Amino acid sequence: MDLLDQEACERLIEDYAPFIRKLARSRFQYADNEALVKWAVEHVLDGLRDNGWKRLRSFRGPGRFVAFLAVAVKNLLGDFSRKEFGRVRPPDWIPARGALWRQVYQMLCVEGASAHYIVEYLASTGRKSVSLIEEAIEVISTRVKDCGRLGRKFVPHDPEISSTGQGGTETGHAESHEYAPDTAILAILGACAFGAGEGTQLSADGVSCLRRLASILPRLISLTAEERLFLRLVYVDGASKVEAGRRLQWTEAMSYHRHTAICERLKKAFEDAGVAEDLKLLMGD
Repeated sequence: MDLLDQEACERLIEDYAPFIRKLARSRFQYADNEALVKWAVEHVLDGLRDNGWKRLRSFRGPGRFVAFLAVAVKNLLGDFSRKEFGRVRPPDWIPARGALWRQVYQMLCVEGASAHYIVEYLASTGRKSVSLIEEAIEVISTRVKDCGRLGRKFVPHDPEISSTGQGGTETGHAESHEYAPDTAILAILGACAFGAGEGTQLSADGVSCLRRLASILPRLISLTAEERLFLRLVYVDGASKVEAGRRLQWTEAMSYHRHTAICERLKKAFEDAGVAEDLKLLMGD
C-alpha cells in the first residue's frame, strides 16, 4: 500500500470514513449525543491529517491496514475525550495498574459513562476479560472521590447542532442526557421483570420518578456483566433467549433457566423496594 502520496491518503480515508464514524459512535454511544460523535470524528480526521498524514504514512505492514487504522483512531478518540471532558490527572495508583485502568478512570470518573456500558464496550473492543474490567471499575468507583463528576460537560462547537440534540428544547436534552443511561437500564430490567416485549418505550410521565429510582439502582440490582449483556441482547437487540445464551456459551436449557431466574429476582427486588409501580409508570404501563 503506497501511502507516500498525500492525495492517496485523503482518498483512502474517504473510503474508511464509515469505519471511523462507527468507531466514534461506539466509543461515545452512552452519551446519546450526535454532536459529540460528529466532533469526535472531526478530531480523528484532523489528527490523521496532521504533519502530512504522518500517522498513516508510518504504516509499514505486514499486518492489516484496517487493524492499524483502528488503533490510531481509538488513540485519537481517547485524546478527544481528554480534550473535551478535561485532562483530569488520575491518582498515581491508577496509571501504575496499566492502560486498562487509565481508560476505565477516564470513561467512568471523567466522562461519567455507566459501569455496564464500560464493561460491554471494553470487553467487545479489547482483549481484557470482563472480570478484570469489573475489578477496575469497582476499585476506582470506591476509591476515587466524586467519580463520575470530575469532567466538564461537552459543549457542541457547531451552532447548528446545539445542546437540544435532535430537535428538543435545551432543558429537555439536558434531562435526556443526564438520565438516559438510567432510563435505558430500567427499561430493560422492567421489561424482564414484568414481561414486557423487546424495545420497551419510556413514557414522558415516568421521568419524574427517575431521581428516586436512579438513586437506589446501584443498591437494588446486583447483576453480573454476563447477565446484563444477556438482557441487552434479548430486550434491545431482539435476539431470542437461545441465541443470546449461545453467544455467552450457555446451553439452551441454561438460557431459559437463567432468564426465568433473573426476571424473578428482578421482580422481587423491585417489589421489595416498593418501586414496582414507579417502574411500570416509567415504562408507560
